[in-house]
Parts: sequence; C-alpha cells; structure tokens
Amino acid sequence: EDKGASVDFNVVMTESGDFVEVQGSGEEAVFSGAEMSAMLELAKKGSEELTVLQREAILAADKPSGDALASLAAAFGRQ
Repeated sequence: EDKGASVDFNVVMTESGDFVEVQGSGEEAVFSGAEMSAMLELAKKGSEELTVLQREAILAADKPSGDALASLAAAFGRQ
C-alpha cells in the first residue's frame, strides 16, 4: 500500500533489464532528477533479485522429490 508515500513510482522490467513501464508521480511532494535516478536504480536491483528468486522457484518446482513421485505413483495404483 502506497497511500502514505510521498512519491508513487512504478517500474516494470523484462528479465534482460529493459523497461516495460515507468510511471511516477509526486503524491505529496516533488522529486528531483537525482531521486528519480536512485528510484530507477533501486527498481533495477529489485527486478534483478526477483528474477533470480523466480528462476530458483521454477527450477525447484520442476524437480519433484522421490517421495512426491512415489506418492503420485501410489495414487495411480502403481508402485
């Protein structure tokens, strides 16, 4: 929730670091070019970190454990 924020700044980026969307407005105050650059850098850093976490989650989800496979086989009547 950003209702208490002085600045509302939304950034959407691709996995390769290209911008899809940048939208910012001073809700309660104006912001400088230096502050905007800092927000873009933080957005880039956050996007990179999220991309790594998403990749790790996808890889983990694609590798079921042996127990999970045994349970699935049992559910289908195969041992």
